[in-house]
Amino acid sequence: MADASTLSRLFLYAKATAAEARENFTTEALAAAIRLEPEPFLLALRRIGLIEGDAFEAVATQVPLVAVGPARKLDLAVSMVAGACRRAIWFEVKVLHDVSGDQLVAYASYIATLPTDQRPTLASLGPKRLAPDLPWLSWQEIRRAVIESGTTSPAWMDLKRYLEEIHMADAYSEPFQPSELAGVQATRALLWKLARVLTPFAQQAVGIWKGSNWPTTEKKVRDTLGKYLLSHGAPTINGNTPYRAGVSAGAYHEPSTNDAWLGIWVWAKPSWFADRDRIFGQADVGGLDPAWERQTSEWELLGRYRRLAEFTSQDDATAWLVERPRELERAEVLALLPKLGVLSAEEEADIDVEG
Repeated sequence: MADASTLSRLFLYAKATAAEARENFTTEALAAAIRLEPEPFLLALRRIGLIEGDAFEAVATQVPLVAVGPARKLDLAVSMVAGACRRAIWFEVKVLHDVSGDQLVAYASYIATLPTDQRPTLASLGPKRLAPDLPWLSWQEIRRAVIESGTTSPAWMDLKRYLEEIHMADAYSEPFQPSELAGVQATRALLWKLARVLTPFAQQAVGIWKGSNWPTTEKKVRDTLGKYLLSHGAPTINGNTPYRAGVSAGAYHEPSTNDAWLGIWVWAKPSWFADRDRIFGQADVGGLDPAWERQTSEWELLGRYRRLAEFTSQDDATAWLVERPRELERAEVLALLPKLGVLSAEEEADIDVEG
């Protein structure tokens, strides 16, 4: 019988819940990329000293280990060939959360019972080392290997982007750039100036959108701007509501013009199609200004944006921004958001990771 397709395995193992589903999904995506082009993975293994001249043979996921326990499944197993010798590397894979249970002890105990020349190497793959004496391959090293291998494989490029989106890997281990070193004081000034724009906006926005909970002191606005600059790459604030869709405002870097833009946007998870369709529908029925841009596949489904350099003062920027929630109110988009329902704890955690 032929092996199941990658898509079938992704669907099958995504039926788990919460962190386990994401872990299974990410493992399957990695295995698919390795099957298509193993070199980036081999480069990562060489860099951490797990292999030398070994060649790739096969990769498997969710491998049953009945001898260890009836429900034991190994996350990822890679078999290698070095000359006439074969060897295996077993990976305990972690995404977003730590190891739980006794699987590492169980695997190590089982491996110790095997003949010396048949023992696999037990290692971990995840955001941090699981044990001092356990070889560790990080997602950061995977990302680095994708770049340095020069691969153009869509599977590897998409995996790299996905790891960045879920904050398992990023560009912050790369060398400092001159523009970054020169931008420390400028970044501080930008945050303080944005706070002067957004604080009076937020103070008026809580009155326009009843039930919203924008930060309304300059210190809270600055703290929030810094928080989201670090976590999401853009200094923003949001309405802090418990609904399945919300409103955020702030600044972001626009690649096409290579400068900063001010904006306000209605957001909802890209896969929540029904909620998004209701918002788009209400925007149409309510006559929302066509200047609000629409995105069908991004978190920011409705947005108004303007270059920060076009404003003559902070007051000018604030006045422009304040008018935007009024437009949403007149179109009854804001009134719709509570009707979409409240986020569950699991959905809220997922948004914290992806949004």
